[in-house]
Amino acid sequence: MEHLGRSLATMALLVGLVAATPAPAAAQKQKKALTPTAEAGRQEFNTYCVPCHGTDAKGHGVAAPALKDPPADLTKISARRGGKFDPAEIAEIIDGRLKMPAHGTREMPIWGDHLGEDAADVSDEESLVQGRVALLVAYLETIQQKAPAKGADQR
Repeated sequence: MEHLGRSLATMALLVGLVAATPAPAAAQKQKKALTPTAEAGRQEFNTYCVPCHGTDAKGHGVAAPALKDPPADLTKISARRGGKFDPAEIAEIIDGRLKMPAHGTREMPIWGDHLGEDAADVSDEESLVQGRVALLVAYLETIQQKAPAKGADQR
């Protein structure tokens, strides 16, 4: 229970810091305003995911051509899962607990190893990782496209 309390406190701290930061112009152009949690996740996405997945999350980042397998279009997570977005499953993919066969030798970094590197104390590392992953998942959920018609490309 103490671990959960630390995790929630870490996430609250991250959300509070981000909420106090003005949103860049790109975020203001979105159809609807993001919640503070999703906005914090967008900032984490920009830090860790954009090089491979691109600013639009469609898999066309500057590092994508150097990869053996193209990065996934993260706007189609729900579409690939029959219109469902399972936050727990997506969190496990991000932090590396759920091995994806398509990742082969794991070109996508196991972010659970990286997202806690700047924790002040080793005991806070897991809480920091869980908080950052939760922020990323919250953002990814906001960018999901509606499921396309049958037969359309869903890569």
